[in-house]
Amino acid sequence: MASQLASLDYQPLANPKTTDENADAQHESSNRRTSWMSESGPAATQEITNHEEGSPKSPCEQARSLSPELISFGQQKDLIGPTRTSSFQWFSKLSTLEDWWFFELLGVLGAAGALIGIIVVLWRYDNEPQPQWDGISLNSLVSWLSTVAKACVLMPVTKGLSQLKWVWFAERDRPLADIAVFDAASRGLVGSAELLWHLRGRHFAVLGSVAVILSLGFDPFTQNLIQYYAQSVPDMDQVARLANASTYETVGPGIGVYYVDPVLKSNVYSALFNTDPTAAWATPQYFCSTGNCNWGPVSTFAYCPQCSDVSASLNYSCPVGSDSFRKNCTVSLPDSGYSLWYRQMSPSFSNGVVMTMGPNTAKSNATSVTYNSIRAVVNDSGLVDSTGDNVVSSNLSSNTTFIGTECAIVPCVRSFHASVVNGTYREQDIGAWYGSNESIGTWMASHVDPPWGLEHGVRPGQTFGIRDGWVVKTLLDYYLRQMLRANVTVSADALAFDVAARPLGSTFPWYDAADVAQAIFYANFTADTCDTPGDKFACAVTNVAKAVSKAIRDAPYVANGTSGADMAVGQTMVTVTYVRVRWGWLALPVLVWVLGVVTWIGTAWKTRRAKIQTWRSSPLPLLFLYREQDSQREREDAAAYGPSDEGYERRAEDIRARLSVKRDGARLVGS
Repeated sequence: MASQLASLDYQPLANPKTTDENADAQHESSNRRTSWMSESGPAATQEITNHEEGSPKSPCEQARSLSPELISFGQQKDLIGPTRTSSFQWFSKLSTLEDWWFFELLGVLGAAGALIGIIVVLWRYDNEPQPQWDGISLNSLVSWLSTVAKACVLMPVTKGLSQLKWVWFAERDRPLADIAVFDAASRGLVGSAELLWHLRGRHFAVLGSVAVILSLGFDPFTQNLIQYYAQSVPDMDQVARLANASTYETVGPGIGVYYVDPVLKSNVYSALFNTDPTAAWATPQYFCSTGNCNWGPVSTFAYCPQCSDVSASLNYSCPVGSDSFRKNCTVSLPDSGYSLWYRQMSPSFSNGVVMTMGPNTAKSNATSVTYNSIRAVVNDSGLVDSTGDNVVSSNLSSNTTFIGTECAIVPCVRSFHASVVNGTYREQDIGAWYGSNESIGTWMASHVDPPWGLEHGVRPGQTFGIRDGWVVKTLLDYYLRQMLRANVTVSADALAFDVAARPLGSTFPWYDAADVAQAIFYANFTADTCDTPGDKFACAVTNVAKAVSKAIRDAPYVANGTSGADMAVGQTMVTVTYVRVRWGWLALPVLVWVLGVVTWIGTAWKTRRAKIQTWRSSPLPLLFLYREQDSQREREDAAAYGPSDEGYERRAEDIRARLSVKRDGARLVGS
C-alpha cells in the first residue's frame, strides 16, 4: 500500500489594513512577482498567469506546478530568488569542503594528535617524579587532551551515522521511521544503543554505534592510565651522619687507673637489664632529619662476641652419701676451672649452686676475654615466693639439664650497611674481621688490620684498634673480666647472688658483679631479642659486646661533637611521589579512534558507491526529497492519524520509501 507524507495547505491570512494600504501592498507584490517571472522564464510566467485566473495557490503549489516531479537542489535556487553573491560563494566553498569530508578528516587527525600527546607526555614521566607545574597538574593535562580526543573522534562517527541513514535508504525500501533511529544514534549513547539493537549487528552502521557507546569510558580510561606511588630518593641538600670510630682512647675520671668511661659502663648495664636490642644502648648516635636514611658500606672498630655451646663437654659426678637419697653432685667444664655443685638433701629438696660464670684465664689474653658459664635449667620464676621463702620447683638431681657455654669478646672490625626506616635504626652485616696484634709501648696498643677496601667501607691507609698503650686495653679487659664473675646459690631459705672468689692479690673493683648475675639469671630473652634464647649467658655476653661497641663508636662524637667526630656520611632519603603509567588502559581510547576512522572511511566509500550526496545530518533533504503521489490519500492519512507526534510516528511506520538517485536529481519515492 502506497503511503505519503502530509501536505500543508496554504491559507492566505486576513489583513487588517485599509483598502488603500491593501492596494499599495498588492501593487508592490505585483512588481516583485513580475520581476521573479521575468527571471524564471515564460514557463513560470504562464503558470502564474494561469494560477491568477483560477483559485489562489500557495508558494509550495507554485513550486510544484513548475514540474510534475520534485525539484532538485540545483533548481531550488531559481525558486528562492536572487541571493547575495558573497554568501553564495562562502556556502559553496563550505559545501566543497564537506563533500571531501574535510572536517571529519580534521577530527580524525585532531583525535590522533591528542592521543599521541597523551602518550608522549606519559612516556616522558613514566617512573619519574610527579611534575610540579604552575596552574596545571599532570592529571588535568591528560584530562584536557582526553576531552579534545573524544570530541574530535566523535565528529566523524556522528557525521558518519547521519550519512549512513541515506545509504540505508539507498540500498532498498526501508521503513521511514528508520530515519528517527539513525538520527537518534548520531546524537548520543541511548540512540546508538537503540540503533545497535535495531540493526542486530547486520549493517556497517553498528561500528559507529559501538564507537559512541564505548566513548562513554574514554575519560575514565585515560584517567586510569596514571598511578602514583611514593618512593624514597636521596636529598642532596641534607646529609645524614652516623657515629663511627677507627680507634678508641677514652678513659674514665682520673681518680684511679681502674675506672672505665662512665658512658661505656652505662651502656653495658643497660644492655644487661634491658634486653631489647633496639634500645638506646645498642643504637649508635646518628643524625637523620627525615627519619629515613642510608649508609654504607661502613667499617668500624668494635668488640665482637663469639659464643659456643659446650654442654656436651660437661662432666657429671654424683656419689651417694650415707643415706640412699643423699647425693653430693658436681658439674664441671674441663680446661675452664669452673664447676658447680649441689646436694640432694631429700627426694623433694636440694641446695647448691644453680649458675656459675667467670673469665677463663687460660684462654684469655691481652686483647680478648673468654668466659665460661654453667647453668642448671630450673624454673627461675618460682624460686622465691611472696613470703621470701625459697621454693625450688624443679629439683636439682642427676636428671636436671645443665647448659655449658663458652664466650669470648674480641676486638674486631665490622663492615655493615646501616639504615633508618621510619625512625628505626637497622644494620645489615657485610662481614667481620677478627685478630688483634698487640704492640705494647707503641702508639697503637692493639690494632686490627682487615684486608679490605672501599667495598667494605675501609679507606686506604685506615687503621683500627686501641690507642694509648696498654692502659685503655687493660681497663677494658679487667672491667669485662671482673664484671662477669659470680655464682647463684640456692638453699633452704634463700637465693643468693654471690661474687666469685677474687684472684689472690687483686685490687680491681668488682663493678657490681652480683647485680649483673641477677640480671642474667632472671633475664627473659626471646627469639626476637637473641639468637639463642635458651642460653641466657650467651645472650648476655652478646649484649655486652654490642654495648661496648656502641660506646666505642660514640666516643669521638661525645668528645668532639659532630664537626670533629669524623662520622660516616650517608644519604638522607625523602619521600617523592612518582608516576607509573598503566598502558593497558589506553586500549579503549585507541579502539574508539580506530572505530571512528573505520566509520569515516567506510561511510565515505559507501556514499560514493551509492552515488548520493553528503547530506549527513541536514534536515533540508527531508523537505524536498519525498514525492507526493496521492494528495487525496495524504489527506485521509492526516485525518486518520492526527497531527500529534504519536500520529506522525505511526504514519512513518506505515510509509515505506526509497532514496532514488538519477542523473537529474534525487528523491525519496514511496512504494
